[in-house]
Amino acid sequence: MFAKSSNYPKNPDKILLCHPQFFEVVDEKNVHMKGQIGKINKDKALLQWESLVLAYQKIVEQGGLTEVSVLKGEMGLEDMVFAANQTFPFLNAQGEKKVILSNMKHPNRMKEVPYYQRFFEMKGYSMLHLPDHLLFEGMGDLLPIPQTRKALCGFGFRTSKTTVDELKGLTGLDIIALELVNPDFYHLDTCIVPLNESMVLYAPSAFSEASQALIKQQFSQCIAVPEQEASQGFALNMHVVSQGEEQWALLQKGNKETEKILSYLNIKAIPVDTSEFIKSGGSVFCLKMMYY
Repeated sequence: MFAKSSNYPKNPDKILLCHPQFFEVVDEKNVHMKGQIGKINKDKALLQWESLVLAYQKIVEQGGLTEVSVLKGEMGLEDMVFAANQTFPFLNAQGEKKVILSNMKHPNRMKEVPYYQRFFEMKGYSMLHLPDHLLFEGMGDLLPIPQTRKALCGFGFRTSKTTVDELKGLTGLDIIALELVNPDFYHLDTCIVPLNESMVLYAPSAFSEASQALIKQQFSQCIAVPEQEASQGFALNMHVVSQGEEQWALLQKGNKETEKILSYLNIKAIPVDTSEFIKSGGSVFCLKMMYY
């Protein structure tokens, strides 16, 4: 399914997660957190997170990934477990490892960034910084289109539209800016999954009409998942791992129609339970970072 070309960067083959020891809902940063303050079952959350780690380790055993790394959580940083938001690691056109550090919308989340910075420094990445006034929440809002030098960037809730031009300059990527208008989908990674240069899974209601048109212009095959599964089941916060002809999709359990779509596309669905984390507005994709 995925286009193959040595001219484009390979898919990242390593996974970074953060331990949920200090995970909790202490305020309402998105609509999914309403009514959830203090209601995290921490024992259940830990079991769910450990099951996700195990699912990734099984993909390592099958040759789909090469490494699973874990950061320890930090007291007072209850959202640090959502590892997709603090950075955007990538390979530049010369194959050098770079990482853009996020400018998070909420001040307490900015405190998470140095811990991720330290990790990527140890992995040999060069750090890139945005101007302080430009909001950006990492791979929560910037999604590479596999096997291309293109990416999708969501703006409207957590990332500023004015950030897009700066990201183009830092990454050298051709970035398509998409306006998010539905608060159920406050990050781009909750409402769209670019599978390759021609195919995308998405939730149309997440986007302005102009951005829906841009998506259809960019991808020849635009597959809408059921609204309920996308908005409440976090079906599109899945993580698709590809290695050669093999593809795996880790996604929140119970999204049966989305699983049927994946089966039709010959992508192996791996349902997992992230219900405790959904109380805070994130599922599989939010809980991990891909890196090289």
